[in-house]
Amino acid sequence: MSFKLNYLDDKLEENYKIERGKKMKLRLVAILIAIILLMQLVSGCKEKETAKQDPIKNVKTVNVSKSSIILKNDYAGEVKASEEVSVVPKISGKANQVMVDIGTNVSKGDILFTIDSSDIMAQYNQAKAGVEIAKVNLKRAGGSGFTQSLIQAKTSVEQTRLSYEDAKLNYDKKKILFDQGAESKHELEAYETRMLAAKEQYDNASENLKLLKEDIGPDSVDGAQAQLKQAEAALQLIQAQLNNTSITAPISGVVSKRNVNSGEGVSPASPSIVISKTGDLVAEINITEKLINKVEIGQNIPILIESLNNKTYQGQVNNISPVADPKTRDYTVKIKLSNIDNKIKPGMFAKIKMVVENKNGVIAVPNQALISENGLQYAYIVKENKIKKTPVKIGISNDEVTEVVQGIIEGDSLIPEGQSFLTEGEKVNIVK
Repeated sequence: MSFKLNYLDDKLEENYKIERGKKMKLRLVAILIAIILLMQLVSGCKEKETAKQDPIKNVKTVNVSKSSIILKNDYAGEVKASEEVSVVPKISGKANQVMVDIGTNVSKGDILFTIDSSDIMAQYNQAKAGVEIAKVNLKRAGGSGFTQSLIQAKTSVEQTRLSYEDAKLNYDKKKILFDQGAESKHELEAYETRMLAAKEQYDNASENLKLLKEDIGPDSVDGAQAQLKQAEAALQLIQAQLNNTSITAPISGVVSKRNVNSGEGVSPASPSIVISKTGDLVAEINITEKLINKVEIGQNIPILIESLNNKTYQGQVNNISPVADPKTRDYTVKIKLSNIDNKIKPGMFAKIKMVVENKNGVIAVPNQALISENGLQYAYIVKENKIKKTPVKIGISNDEVTEVVQGIIEGDSLIPEGQSFLTEGEKVNIVK
């Protein structure tokens, strides 16, 4: 009986535990359902709150269209004279008088300075006297009876030479006929005799002329003429030296350097004065081999001179070096500019903006319309009132716009700025 009661007690306890477990499970399920309902309620509140805090944004857009893009490169250059000449005296001496100073405007042919000519002048007077003496000797020789004899002797030589040449020609013809058997030996010998006689006369006339010239010595006309020519050549040489004592300007321009003062020695070893042609100036720049073929002779180039309150002058390419500098591998380009107001001075610093590429009919967008992320370029456009973050491929770019070669097309609504406040797929309202 005791055993049966124990069994009933155990059975009741087991049933109690089972019932208790079921109630705990029901409680747990109820708690979970309550938590889920609470989370949904909180989420709904947040969505309503977010909807209240984040209304649809207004954005401004621009219609993408084709336009032009100009690519310019900035270069620094130095203004130089278009032509610069170093004036070097042809003779050494002492500077006598200097007529110019640095900054003096000169014309071609103006006297710059003179060299002391006292010694050269003495030599000139002596050479001039020598010419006069030679003329007197020639006149004396020409007035003697020998002049006529000399003329006759020269005439005789010329006549006998012609006779000999004619006789030899006839003999040669007869010799050919004789060799062919068409002429007799007797006839050939007769022509040979005439030729030999003519040669003897020619030789005698030549010898007579030779003896006649030798007999007259220094009083001969030929000798006197030679002396006169020699004296005149000496005078011309001294005259040239005398002319070289006045140093003149080889070009028109302004004196940019002066290395001579009155009383100082000068020589051909170093320039005394430098003249610069400043009416037309040039600015020199160096351009890489990648861009040199984009530059053309005659191309107009604006040149900004900083020291003249950033005034811009119009320049024109007038020289392109055909060979690169062996050290820098750059090409020198000279840009000519007109110094109309004479305010530009050689040595001034110049800024040159050169057009190196010009494309027409391309998609060009403002630089701020593009953003860069992880090395890629993106543009934000609006399609069906939603933000679309579009990857793009770009081409050339300047300070204002960038060429887009792929990613957006003509007619797209492009957001030019404020992209950092927008997200992909976000709904927006386009305003003007």
